[in-house]
Amino acid sequence: MKTEYLSHQEYFKKRANIIEDVKNMKIDLTYQQGTNYVCPNTRKKESGITNAYVINICKPMEKGIDRKTALYHELSHLMWDSFVPNLNGLARAWAEDFISRQPQLDNLCDVTRNKLKENIVGEYRINFNVIEDQRIESLTKNVWLGTGVMFDKTRDKLGIRLVDDLISRKELTNTKTSKPKAPCDNLLMARFNQPDHSENWSKEIMEDVNESDFNGSLVALVRARKYIDKYMEDNLKDFQDKHKESMKHHIEYEKAQEAFYNPDTNDLEKEAYEETKQTEFRKYSKLKEEQEEQHSKFKSSAKRASHYSHDHDSLSSEEFEDSTQSEIDEHEEETNELVAQASELEEKSEEELKVLSREHKEDGKQEVVDMKATIEAVGKVGNMLPSHIKMIDRQSFTNAKIDHKTATILSKTFQKMAEQYVDNLDDTGSEVDIDSYIMNKIKGINDPCLVSEKLGQGATVLVSIDGSGSMGHSGDLDRARDLLATLYKASEKVKNIKLIANVWSSNYAGDVGVTIINSADDLDKIGDDDSYMFTPTHEALIFSAKQLRGQDGRKKLMIMITDGVPQYYKNNYEIPNGTLHKMTKTALKKSLRISPRIMCIDITNHWKYSELLRDIFGKRLISVDDMDSASKFVIKQFRNMVSEVMR
Repeated sequence: MKTEYLSHQEYFKKRANIIEDVKNMKIDLTYQQGTNYVCPNTRKKESGITNAYVINICKPMEKGIDRKTALYHELSHLMWDSFVPNLNGLARAWAEDFISRQPQLDNLCDVTRNKLKENIVGEYRINFNVIEDQRIESLTKNVWLGTGVMFDKTRDKLGIRLVDDLISRKELTNTKTSKPKAPCDNLLMARFNQPDHSENWSKEIMEDVNESDFNGSLVALVRARKYIDKYMEDNLKDFQDKHKESMKHHIEYEKAQEAFYNPDTNDLEKEAYEETKQTEFRKYSKLKEEQEEQHSKFKSSAKRASHYSHDHDSLSSEEFEDSTQSEIDEHEEETNELVAQASELEEKSEEELKVLSREHKEDGKQEVVDMKATIEAVGKVGNMLPSHIKMIDRQSFTNAKIDHKTATILSKTFQKMAEQYVDNLDDTGSEVDIDSYIMNKIKGINDPCLVSEKLGQGATVLVSIDGSGSMGHSGDLDRARDLLATLYKASEKVKNIKLIANVWSSNYAGDVGVTIINSADDLDKIGDDDSYMFTPTHEALIFSAKQLRGQDGRKKLMIMITDGVPQYYKNNYEIPNGTLHKMTKTALKKSLRISPRIMCIDITNHWKYSELLRDIFGKRLISVDDMDSASKFVIKQFRNMVSEVMR
């Protein structure tokens, strides 16, 4: 695209529009002083639009970073699902563990401990940010080919700037092979094409994270942790809790202050108390300053590095003010899963971690293929699917049965979901939106700036049905078809509710046969296929999440129904249960980044299988005895579950 025909802002908006379509999100561009950044659009969130972001392109430009490079970098964070809220939880768990292993940090007061913990979390986060910046740029350059040279030139400029900066701060000497002590500086040197100023470990990590998926960044952070911890240990050898000592002097100062103003205190005593006040306050102030200096010195490397790798804290911080208890519990469970995943990685040898890094590179290559296909499919009918996903025709030989009583109950639920009012900017509202009005004046435009209420964008519900041989032979597929027929009946008069479904299973070659159900007219396609008999739950999760992401609706929910644990063959070889179990857990995490509202109904009626599914889905799993029980569950609790999950 030639930009001489477009202003920079028009060109930037067109690029952002592509990612809006690909990721099904809303992106607003701003041009303000400060730094380049991307963050959630809280104003849109307040209006009920959750998947919305703001990208700021710094004006004037940041030193060494032109505006176009900045735009592609920030878009890359959104393209590759860069930050997850659970990172803070992992960093806090590591910080607690680190403090507990340092004998000199025993018996810290709460104030000192909390401040130190905050700074340690910051140290882990900045190292992760540097790693993640490298990963996302390495993926984007394979999608938009021109960005590779663009990113590399910017890294060269920032490398020269960083070297000069560290020399001026005496973190480097003038020798050509001088290397900084801080791990984040080492990683930045490796990232910014300064191999002579970076240690071998940092160069290896940066090379291994190139073109990997998100889990590759987690492996890289685990590999870097021992260097981060060693650096922090060295910096904290002489750390003292001076806050605790300072507060002792503050207490003495307050006692003297109280005695000084006591009516019974004579002038001679007042003179003594005044001297005590001055002495104790000086000691208190001196210790307080020394404590602040200790904290400042400890966090100096992270603060310095943040000028080269901005901490997108708002993309990964937890905001629970408007969250339900269920959402808070779910977040805590996901954080525990991430901590457990990191703990498993820490138990592996360096060689095993390198092998994992290579595997995540392969996953990253597949993500690039998927991204290219999705971008090419924008504006076209249908998406380009991976070669092993086959759209197949299924057929049933019985008519679907509608439970009219259930349909009546659910119809009321759907109506409530669809008719939720949200703020809308138009020319007919009764209140002025101040931010929009000011922006109109600044830009000299006349966009709508009056706030009115309108019906929300409704919801899309996707029912993803296990179409394996056991589901067909037991008659559960027929009962699932009856359930869908009932749901379609319940939603037929509700304009803002869209109900879709898919049926999935796989064959010995590893092909996944998928059948799409778009309306009640497609219900006769819900059946089994003798060529596709297995249960590729990991593939079904990713496919269904992407299918749901492309649908309309402010609220979206995936309900998966399965009667067994994952089972998958590839080239006539059965994937081992343990391996497939991990693949499915990983697929769920990826799916949640694409479409965060997922639940699974388990009809295995087998405690061992249910426990295995519980380990995968956690609190998102509802276990029932059979398909009939699943239908009863829908009748009795579907309204509550939908309200809770989609609130």
